[in-house]
Amino acid sequence: LTRILGDNTVVEIIRSYFVIPQEVEQDPQLGKIMSENKPEWVCWQTGLELQYLDTTLFSIREVLPRSHASFDYHNMNMMVKQEGNWTEVDQEGSAIIEISLPQVTVVINRPVKDDNHKEAIGYQAVV
Repeated sequence: LTRILGDNTVVEIIRSYFVIPQEVEQDPQLGKIMSENKPEWVCWQTGLELQYLDTTLFSIREVLPRSHASFDYHNMNMMVKQEGNWTEVDQEGSAIIEISLPQVTVVINRPVKDDNHKEAIGYQAVV
C-alpha cells in the first residue's frame, strides 16, 4: 500500500476515469475550486482511499477474516487462471484485497442566482 502513495501514476489513472466537462473547466468559480483543492489520501492500517472534496473516488483495502466488507469474500469460491487453467484459491494462505471505484459520476451543484435576489434561487447540476 505504501508504494501506491508514492506513485503519481495511480492518481493519474484514477483521474482518467472522471472526465471533467468543458463547462466546468471554463467556469471561473468551479475552475478555481478545482485548482485549489487537490485529491488527498486517507490511510489506515489495512487500506487507503483517495478523496476529493470529501468524496471517495478510489479505495483499496485488505479484507481481514472477520472484517465488514461489501461482500462476504471469505465464503466465496475464488478462482485464479494460471497457465491457462482455472484453479481454486486456497484462502487460508492468501490475502484478499478489495479495490473499489464507488463513484460512477460526480455531480457538482452550482447555485443559480437571479439578478433580483442575493441568495440562490436554485441549483444547476453539472455532471
